[in-house]
Amino acid sequence: MLFTCDPLTGDPSQVRIEAAYGACRQVVDGYAMVKTVVDRLTGARMVSGEDGRILPPRRIDALLEVALRHDAEFGLRHDIEFAFADDTRTGEEYLTLLQSRPVTTPLVQPS
Repeated sequence: MLFTCDPLTGDPSQVRIEAAYGACRQVVDGYAMVKTVVDRLTGARMVSGEDGRILPPRRIDALLEVALRHDAEFGLRHDIEFAFADDTRTGEEYLTLLQSRPVTTPLVQPS
């Protein structure tokens, strides 16, 4: 799952990525093996979980680009399901967007 904001607070300064090996059901059910938060302003990354095999930097970069393009194109924060696949014949890696929908979390109200 790729969230173009923090899905819990609606904070637009963060991009949140949750990933697991295999079918996306694990992530949808809340069993993500890797959770990554990227600060849009500084580019700082906080990765928890696996050691980077699921989401190496090149995959995080590709997902961050998708998040930024989605926001620019649609003007709304999105929740995007994705999958990466490797072509064993060519060695190329493919990113497929499976589904995209607006994030329904209300933005945090100032205190």
